[in-house]
Amino acid sequence: MERTDYIERREDMVSLSAVTFRRYWIARLSDDDYWSVALENNLWLMQQRYHIQANHIVTQLLKLVKEIKAGDVLLLTHPNKTIYAYGYVVKCPFQTDRVSSLSDIISSNRYDYDSGIVCFKDTDVFYEDLRNGVNDWGQRISVDQWHYYSQDSRVLNYGCGYACIKGNARQSIFEVDAGFAKSKMEELEKQYNKKNMFISNIAKLLLSKRNIILQGAPGTGKTYNTAAIALKALGITDTDLTDHTAVMERYNSLLGDQIFFTLKSASNLNGNLNCSKELEHYAS
Repeated sequence: MERTDYIERREDMVSLSAVTFRRYWIARLSDDDYWSVALENNLWLMQQRYHIQANHIVTQLLKLVKEIKAGDVLLLTHPNKTIYAYGYVVKCPFQTDRVSSLSDIISSNRYDYDSGIVCFKDTDVFYEDLRNGVNDWGQRISVDQWHYYSQDSRVLNYGCGYACIKGNARQSIFEVDAGFAKSKMEELEKQYNKKNMFISNIAKLLLSKRNIILQGAPGTGKTYNTAAIALKALGITDTDLTDHTAVMERYNSLLGDQIFFTLKSASNLNGNLNCSKELEHYAS
């Protein structure tokens, strides 16, 4: 019988501050259905197995992931050329009796296992989660977390082709120059902090003025921002205020509280084509 134990990632995580040398990788996730899986579980996924995808492509990618080490950085990227977050690679969070060798798989184009959790003796970060079969994007690398994730990120990966130093920039993972990667990591941090600064400043204004109106065209984030501002004003710290889904779920869960805020909406404000979201603070 297969034995699979989950390791608490925080306990087994590599000491990132002790890493003296790290490499940087663009980690593209091209399937929208697995985007939420990557975000919720702090991992990157790919679907590359011999006899399912082209063998020469599988070989190229497996050789690359074999070089990725704990402490390296993955920049999570979508095919829309946007970088959404970055994470520090950690060791495989599973222990399993199913242990294989990437080198042997590459040389033979054959696998030892087609189910369960599979780890590899020649890499401690890359693993396969085949519990739902071989077609379920089972090839994975875990990260400590996706830092500075923003659903509406404006950090673009332009120039990554020139920055590519190993692999193929058209494939799902490739190594990029440290300077390029660090500049994008700084952009993500600045974007995140700017967003949070806006929310913090408006929350302070709400607490003093008791009523604010955000105005803008449909689809520009008024509903999300009003909810985020409300959570910030309440001092709620267990929700990432840049995560649209988490913010709305947390806001809706608190609507029954007596000391809270009401969110009003209006259209065609002042005869314009804009809409508004009004947030009133009823707390005493």
